[in-house]
Amino acid sequence: MLKILMLFCLFNGWEKSLDTGLNLTQNYYNSAWTGGDIGSITWTLFLNSDLKGPAGKNLILLNSLKLAFGQTYFQNSETEDWEVPQKSTDKIDDEITLTYSPGWIVSPYISNRFLSQFYDNSYPEIVRYIHPVDLTQTIGILKFLIKNERRNFDARVGFGAKEHIEKTIDTLMNKLSGTKTTVYGGIEFLSTGKFKMAKNLLYETKLRIFKAFLNSESENLKGTPYENYWKEPDIDFENTLSVSLSKYIQISIYAQIFYDKEQEKRAQIKENISLGIIWRMF
Repeated sequence: MLKILMLFCLFNGWEKSLDTGLNLTQNYYNSAWTGGDIGSITWTLFLNSDLKGPAGKNLILLNSLKLAFGQTYFQNSETEDWEVPQKSTDKIDDEITLTYSPGWIVSPYISNRFLSQFYDNSYPEIVRYIHPVDLTQTIGILKFLIKNERRNFDARVGFGAKEHIEKTIDTLMNKLSGTKTTVYGGIEFLSTGKFKMAKNLLYETKLRIFKAFLNSESENLKGTPYENYWKEPDIDFENTLSVSLSKYIQISIYAQIFYDKEQEKRAQIKENISLGIIWRMF
């Protein structure tokens, strides 16, 4: 945290935003409650930052960082004791975008995105930290559709290459066996919007679609039931509505639709409503 603050101070005159906080959700049921419901407590610690400024003549640099981690505690319906917590949120998302803006109708851009999570416990015996890793590089054009003090909305489309890096496991020896990298080539579409609907009401939306045309593992997948799964577009649609009750207290409503057929045939849906403490440093 201190290093991030020091970095922000170096970019004097740039547009900067940095906020962090803690969201909490709690349910409680005693043994007399019918229906089989159980108590739960969910906490999520988050940090969001944006840094935007000139990087040369007609060049604009934007760095967007989002970190989040949270756990859920469940209450045993019989003993009413609290069980070992399970991970509910885990995200590391850092993207750097360089835009050339000479005043044209559209602006060329290049970007680099790092996407991962703090740890992967999908294989309980071996915890894999900063895993898996997706690196995406794109080049294309960007258009600012709405840009004023209360509303910002832009869209971009570009050609991209995505590397999916995974630490493989030898299940017989119960140990890490190496690293597998799959490279995709395709087109990415991204739209982002931020709308201040009232003094204390903010709506943010982001839609990202990646359609792959090339896959370094396509030959190895031929003849399998999932040989064409990678050709389906990956979709990530996030929406957040934030209501500030005071300077430090905020209610957030978050909804996400995520579709990646290589992970799951159906669209994955996540939503939560939380009350949290937020600290806006910039």
